[in-house]
Amino acid sequence: MNIGIIILQYVHVLFAATLLGSALFIDLVLWPTLLRRPGAEAKGFFETSLKTTSILMGVSSGITFLSGILRGTVFGNIHTWDDLMTPYGITFSVALLATLAMMIHGPRIGPKLLKDVWRGKSFAPNAKAKVHSALAVS
Repeated sequence: MNIGIIILQYVHVLFAATLLGSALFIDLVLWPTLLRRPGAEAKGFFETSLKTTSILMGVSSGITFLSGILRGTVFGNIHTWDDLMTPYGITFSVALLATLAMMIHGPRIGPKLLKDVWRGKSFAPNAKAKVHSALAVS
């Protein structure tokens, strides 16, 4: 295996781990913490962190996607449509579709929750349910 493929694989795994770790942190730590804070404080923190979080997760998903495509096709086993029917090809296709789904759905969650979870500076009456509903899909 040449050094270029090793570096590509490292970049792919690093950014995939960053993306997954960020999502888990948000789902398992950030939202439960925010929901225990006063509404105005939680909203201010969420608004402040939303842009940075969006950039981190957007860049991570983009690099994960592109490095995965390169690793699977140019430097991997997928060279024809028939290759997608192999065990590797099926795994590649599932990972590709999952990443695309996250790239499409993910950027919509934060702004939607900002709108649905707060009424002014206070939590909406059903804030916790809205968060749980949105995170169950993500």
